[in-house]
Amino acid sequence: FMGTDDDLVRIYQIAFSALHEADPHAMVLGPTGGGINPADLEWLQRLLAKGLTRYIDGLSIHPYHSLPPENNGLVEHVRTLKEAVRQAAGKDLPLYGTEQGWATGEDPAKELDQARGLLRANLIMLGEGFACNFAFYAVDYWSEPGYGYFYNLNPKVAWGSDKVAPKPIAPGYAAQSLLLEGHRSTGALEWLGETSLGYGYERGDDVVLALWDFGEQSREVTLPVGVET
Repeated sequence: FMGTDDDLVRIYQIAFSALHEADPHAMVLGPTGGGINPADLEWLQRLLAKGLTRYIDGLSIHPYHSLPPENNGLVEHVRTLKEAVRQAAGKDLPLYGTEQGWATGEDPAKELDQARGLLRANLIMLGEGFACNFAFYAVDYWSEPGYGYFYNLNPKVAWGSDKVAPKPIAPGYAAQSLLLEGHRSTGALEWLGETSLGYGYERGDDVVLALWDFGEQSREVTLPVGVET
């Protein structure tokens, strides 16, 4: 997009009116910035200050972020985003992560870092209240080596493949989806130590806790279970 901030907000103003006239139940999402680091949030806050929230039903963003997510401030950046939207709109808006990934550069030594970092980043996004968070990308492609969660064993197919093999992140995402499908966050668990983090997720009477330590040393923690809170 080569226009100004005002031009972009005007596009949303026109689209919002037209789409809701055609379908009162339509949801207009935007503006889908390409990251959730401070510089990206600064751009978003400029748009919010110009009234963008009047013309969207939910906020979408490609929450690309440095790994590991905790040491690089992903939790704080998500909360800054949520507060900026709340202040601008006067209420919370639904949040949608529309692309989140991390490239290995086709270095196999980085594949566990990709898996561990992105699985925890996804838990943070959902735990901090995002309605969904799309993983990027299905298979490797030539222009940005190593983004895929599967090896592309037929590189003649540029953006897909008829022959793939999984990297470590593929079964990790499968397990995470199996355990958390349909769950919603109950909030963060931040009282287990400076380098520990976790979230509760619930679906009906089912509650799943995701807990991890991102420090350099192994630690033991005690967590009560089978209690109401």
